[in-house]
Amino acid sequence: MTVETPYDNNKELRENKRIVAKALAGKDFTSVLEIGSQWGENLKAIQNVFPDKKLVGIDIDNETTNEARKVTGLDLRLGDILHNSFHDEEFDVVFAEALFCMLNPLDVEHALKEVLRIAKKYVVLVELKTSERVGFVYGGRTGANWKELLKGYDFTERKITKEEWDANPWIDFGFIYEVTK
Repeated sequence: MTVETPYDNNKELRENKRIVAKALAGKDFTSVLEIGSQWGENLKAIQNVFPDKKLVGIDIDNETTNEARKVTGLDLRLGDILHNSFHDEEFDVVFAEALFCMLNPLDVEHALKEVLRIAKKYVVLVELKTSERVGFVYGGRTGANWKELLKGYDFTERKITKEEWDANPWIDFGFIYEVTK
């Protein structure tokens, strides 16, 4: 059976897969962990700009992770942010793109604590924003009031542009949060 991958249909990486690579420009780092890496497209975009960095991705989908590892050659592992064995500050950068929107709202704060624990220098979140501490947005996806959840951390918030991600709910509710530890 042949598995169709995003690389079969998109000869060029989609613009939304470049968001984190652009956010890392000018930052001092040697290692990156992506939570919810799926096909590794974000990591490939980072690898294109920063070929000498250690890149690791985890995802809960065993079949996709195994196939993506073969297709990309990336260090992709089966894993879950809620139940992981990563050490404190193990990676300079930890990021998630559209991961928290897929989580049960009851798991968002625990997952965020884990991301912050594992990151040594930076956290980048490309996620959906709500006015509630944790709630739902368009299509029943999970969002959060990231300003409230990141209180006490040095971070910036930037709205995702239509050019970066031309799809809902990202046009209306998508933001990039860059945390410096």
